[in-house]
Amino acid sequence: MRQNIVNRRELLIVALCSSIVFGVDCVLSAAAIDDGTLRGAAAAERAKFLMTGLRDARERLRKGVVRVHGTKRENAYNQKPLAGELTQFYAFDNDSGLLRYERKEPRRSFVATPIDKPAIPQRGVRPTEDLALNRIYWRCPRKSVQYTAGDTVLAICAEDADAPIYSAFDVRAVGLHYLEDYQRQTRFEEIVDTFMRFPAEQVSDVGDGVYRIEWSLGDRGHHRRTLWIDRSHGFTPTRMELRDRLPHLPDDHPWKPPYAVTEATWTLISDVWVPKTYKIADGPEDSEAALGHHPSIRYEHTFEWESVNEPLPPDLFEVKSLELPNGCIVTDWRGQRPIVEAVIGQPNSPLLGEAGSAKREAPPAISSWRIWIMLVNIALLVALGVFVAVRRWTRRRAAARRD
Repeated sequence: MRQNIVNRRELLIVALCSSIVFGVDCVLSAAAIDDGTLRGAAAAERAKFLMTGLRDARERLRKGVVRVHGTKRENAYNQKPLAGELTQFYAFDNDSGLLRYERKEPRRSFVATPIDKPAIPQRGVRPTEDLALNRIYWRCPRKSVQYTAGDTVLAICAEDADAPIYSAFDVRAVGLHYLEDYQRQTRFEEIVDTFMRFPAEQVSDVGDGVYRIEWSLGDRGHHRRTLWIDRSHGFTPTRMELRDRLPHLPDDHPWKPPYAVTEATWTLISDVWVPKTYKIADGPEDSEAALGHHPSIRYEHTFEWESVNEPLPPDLFEVKSLELPNGCIVTDWRGQRPIVEAVIGQPNSPLLGEAGSAKREAPPAISSWRIWIMLVNIALLVALGVFVAVRRWTRRRAAARRD
């Protein structure tokens, strides 16, 4: 009888524990999918799935040729607005390590003179006339080529030579750029790895196959990144917002308006989703920037694809394909000393095909009379050394005899 009572108590305890576990699981599940929004571990897992799909879809773009047209605008306190046309050209083959990049855009030019306005306490630099920089860069096996329009030298460098001023943003990363990633040519793989390094805070299904992913970043979660991914159109990123707030504020305090926004549209070419338009807005509106707040910068791009995943024309990576001015010196910097390979427009200059293919001149031979002079000098030095040694030995021997 007592044994039956003990068994019943054990069964009741097990049933009670199971009920508690089931209730907690139901509460957590309800919290995780409240209003169609995933949170916690469920959100992190869904975000990982979406970012993996985005990465795999973008990596299907292996090669292509595209021309980009758009505008660039900058606005900052105590500086006149900067605006102008932006043109870019890309030809890339990721499997063969080929990249050709051309970029023309308005840029500010600065001179190191103090700003003589009492409203500004610090001393800085004053912008001069705006420039329209036109830069060309290409990379292929064993070499890279760098040239800025107006220069008198085209440099042939090693394949891995640093070229920070020739910033070429990775077209596969459209929709994912922070401004510094866009300007410092951060690779697509590095950007995606940074996104996937931190677990998402929540993921929402906003309809029509579009998902909104939110990350809380920073030591106190005072930086928020929000990304919209269209799963039904090749896992394409269509919008990104960056917000922040002061670290000491409570979690329920509203966020500031986004200080950076990117928007992208996409099109399907050769069964691959490629960018069609791209906008980057960083900083406040122009009116606020003009009042002394943070500077603002705006980029707008329209992509015109000439080919997608098709072989690149081989002449894209030949110096003769460039419209270099007469007198421009083509110099190879890959050796211990620079070698002039050609001077554009010079009659005796070799016909240039692939960069760095011109025959290199051998270093000038040393004439025989210079060799004889060197030998005579060496002989004189040896004789002088022997004379000094013998004289010292003779003096020491004479001194020893006197003692």
